[in-house]
Formats: sequence, structure tokens, C-alpha cells
Amino acid sequence: MSAPTPVRVVLGSGTRLGRAVLAGSQSRDVRPVATSSRPVPAPSAAELLSDSEGPVELVVCALGPVHPTEARSADDMAAFQRDLGVVAGVLDEAGDRPVSVVLVSTVIALAPGDDRRYYGGWKNLVEGELRDLVAAHGRHAGLAVLYPGRLVESGSVLHATYGRLAARIDSLLAGRSASAVVGLDARAWLAVAALRTVLRSLLPGRSAVRPPVPVSSSESRSVA
Repeated sequence: MSAPTPVRVVLGSGTRLGRAVLAGSQSRDVRPVATSSRPVPAPSAAELLSDSEGPVELVVCALGPVHPTEARSADDMAAFQRDLGVVAGVLDEAGDRPVSVVLVSTVIALAPGDDRRYYGGWKNLVEGELRDLVAAHGRHAGLAVLYPGRLVESGSVLHATYGRLAARIDSLLAGRSASAVVGLDARAWLAVAALRTVLRSLLPGRSAVRPPVPVSSSESRSVA
């Protein structure tokens, strides 16, 4: 008797990475879920896992704000809760089936600059919430995280491509890889961030530089 086909839920299936993951999932029973910047209704977990008995693979290509430069939105939290609810529902519905979760985050989450703190903070919040959900599910679930830099469509030495990242996700789900920073640009980003941190610790901050004490006219005459 053959093993049941794994069911793969792809959250963020409408993104370029999501489409690359779908393209490489022919051997899986795929259930795409589109994310949204607006709190639109999400499919139920029962619908997503219906007619399937195999292990569950949950690929989170997008959750929370997608673009690092996008402005803050009043809908950010509502959309985040909607998509996080999809993850929580899938974990609950899976029951005792093995669940493998892969989160595609960003290297910005590891070292956000001053102009990326909102975006990096969101990504850290997403990872923290997913870790809590997976831990609560128990020994049947595991989480791996990828931290890419900029993603491109085709051949680049510096940047990872969507296709290569999708293949890395498959390796994680098959147990042949581990959480990692992906792309030479991402590693360079971390190196620069580490150097910046060292320099800040060695050099005095602006607050440590005291302005000169003004000398009154009477004091200046007495000194003369």
C-alpha cells in the first residue's frame, strides 16, 4: 500500500515566490491560499485539508506586510491575524498528522536598519507567533525559517532566484536542509550590520559629546 500523498498548503500563493513553489509541487496535493493586505475572508482549515490523509506541508511565503518600503496601514494587524488564523487552523485540523512548516522571512528581520524597523519588526512578530503555534502543536510539528535577501527572476550570482529558493524550500520539507540565510547579498547585509554594531559600541554616541560651556562676558574679562 502506497503512502498517502502529502498535502501542501501554500500561504501567499499569489506572490512570485508562491507561484514558484506551486510550479515545483507537482508531486503534492496542493492547496493555495492567497494573502491580502486587506482583512478579506480566508478559507477554512477543513476546506484546505479535506479529502487528504497524508502529512501536511505548510509553506508561508507571505504573512504580514510584504514590501519593506510600504507605508503603515490600519489593516496590517487585521490582515496579519487573518493569515495567522489560517496557520493555526491548519495545525489544529491536522491533528496527529506530521506537519512541516517553512517560513520565508527576510534577512532584514535579523538586522533591520533605521529605515526598515517597521518591516523587520513585523517579520520578527510573524516568526515568533509561528514558533508559538508550532510548539503548542507538539512533537508532530516542526518549523524551519529561511532569511533571503533580494529575490530575482533569473540568473544572478549575488541574489537568490525565486526558483532556487523554492528548491531550498523543498529540501527543507524533505529534511535535507536547515534554517539558513539565503543569498550572497543577505550574507553581506549581515556582515555590514555586524560591523555597524561594532563601530557603534567603540565610538562615542552623539549624546556623549558635551557642548562647550558658554563663558559669560564677566568671566572672559577676568580671564583676560
